Amino acid sequence: MNHHGLHYIKMFPVTKKFLIRYRIEGNAFATTVQSVIDKNEKRIVTDCQKYLDEYEAGHRVPFSTDIDLLLDILDSLS
Repeated sequence: MNHHGLHYIKMFPVTKKFLIRYRIEGNAFATTVQSVIDKNEKRIVTDCQKYLDEYEAGHRVPFSTDIDLLLDILDSLS
C-alpha cells in the first residue's frame, strides 16, 4: 500500500511565468491524485495558510524551504 502526503516544508512561491501545466489525461494514477487534491482543497489551503503563518512568526522546522530567499530571487527575476 502506498501512502502519500503533502509536505508543507517544501512549499515555495512561484509566479505564473514559471508554471508548466502537468497533463493528467490518460494517466489513472495522476487522475486519482488530482481527485484527492480536489476533494481536500479547502483543508489543504487552510493547512498551508497555517504553516505560512507559523513560518512568518519564526517557527520553522529544520530543512524547511527558505521562502524569504526564494521571494527575493523571484523579485530579482521580474
